[in-house]
Amino acid sequence: MATALRTTRSRRADAPDCAGGTGTSPERFRELLFEALDDPATAREAARKLLLPAFPTLGGSCTMAAAVSSGDFGSACGFGNFTFSQSKVAIGTTTTPEGGLTVHSTGTSGRIMSSVPLAASNFADLSAGTNSSTSSTNLLGHFRFTVDSTGPLKSSLLIYVNTGNSALAALKITNTGQLGIGTTSPLVKLDVRGSNLKATTAAFENILEAASTDSSNPLTLRAGIKTDATASNRYGAIEVDDAGTKRPLTLQPLGGNVGVGTTNPLAKLHVKSAGEGIWVEDDLGKGHIGFVQTGETSARTILYRGGQPCNATPPGQPDITILRNFPQPNTTDSCVVWTIFKVWAPSGAVANDREATLTLSRGDNDEEFMDVYNNGYSTETQYGIRIQKRGTGIYRDFVIDKWDGSGSKVGLLIIKTETGNVGVGNSSPNFVLHTSGAAVALGAPSSAPTDANLNNSNISFWLDETGNNLKVRVKYSSGTLKTATIALT
Repeated sequence: MATALRTTRSRRADAPDCAGGTGTSPERFRELLFEALDDPATAREAARKLLLPAFPTLGGSCTMAAAVSSGDFGSACGFGNFTFSQSKVAIGTTTTPEGGLTVHSTGTSGRIMSSVPLAASNFADLSAGTNSSTSSTNLLGHFRFTVDSTGPLKSSLLIYVNTGNSALAALKITNTGQLGIGTTSPLVKLDVRGSNLKATTAAFENILEAASTDSSNPLTLRAGIKTDATASNRYGAIEVDDAGTKRPLTLQPLGGNVGVGTTNPLAKLHVKSAGEGIWVEDDLGKGHIGFVQTGETSARTILYRGGQPCNATPPGQPDITILRNFPQPNTTDSCVVWTIFKVWAPSGAVANDREATLTLSRGDNDEEFMDVYNNGYSTETQYGIRIQKRGTGIYRDFVIDKWDGSGSKVGLLIIKTETGNVGVGNSSPNFVLHTSGAAVALGAPSSAPTDANLNNSNISFWLDETGNNLKVRVKYSSGTLKTATIALT
């Protein structure tokens, strides 16, 4: 540029020769300077030499830069750091800048561009800091756009904040549209992480929250996790908190079913499990499952585990399932129901259905069971107690006994299912009716039975109080009838 200044200017014929020693007058110098500044390249070079980092300015410091419609400051003015001390900069507008740097666009979109070479892992930052220093410890935070791949171009965005003189990647958006909060490697569309590794024993931590607009003590729906060194102690939880008071959590309040272990719930609550389905845990006499009538606020019918603990005084029996029915709140109502347990026969039941309504089973495959049925058995409709076996099962005897929880059980009556013998006070009856040998009292009718009602090989008796006799009638297997009289004294 300096050479251009010397060679592009012509000397006037009447100009004094500087070599002659007469010098150049101030007027002549000014004339030559103006001629040189007529060339734009020479003018920019002269300005750069004179103004250095203050370029471009007009009228001194703290004034708006002259409008520049085109050009490359880097190649025209030299590379380096350009500072605008104690001023604001506006690009695309002549109005007073709104901030340290204001960029206006006359089109439908605006852009602040920071470019880096196209190569994987290269990044461009947009930072915010403090006036005290330009070091990284004084950065308030920054946006980092990173090149993830070049063919095709994919990028991700990290947002950093200052957590105490160090930057923390607080949020990341991946090139697949996944958002990570507290993690730079989100696994799903929204991935929010807590403060601890899963094997770290720590207090329960709420991680997600949806809340009311209250500035303090809002109503919140929270979700969090409990990390622990022991795997069985880890869990996740959802709660509704109202300044320390736990409020109800409702699922599907406007309708629809809820499924646990199934994607196709067929009822309001559908639990599908290969093992334990629903647990109700509480002290004995509590943990009720209740059935509430529409319009009422308490359950009239409840099912719960009752009894007394085994270590109580006196010892109790804890495993007692209790179904209890309470009257309606208005006890003067004529339809008060006190039924404790009721089993209905299936709709359309007919003879020979043999439909069991209550069954006690033994064996994993129902190999042996006793049931109470209320449908047809044989050719008649009747009610009964039936003992059956299946597969490799064996018949079990039907026993009525008594036991106070200690000592031996006292057998009152036993029916041997293999033989049909009945024992009263005798656990091994060898006859159709076999007593223990104690006195037996039988009630005798006062008149003779109808002969047609006696089957072959039957024996009957009645009491003749007028004659002071006991009458005995036997029907032989052939059908012949014989009568004997035993005089009573």
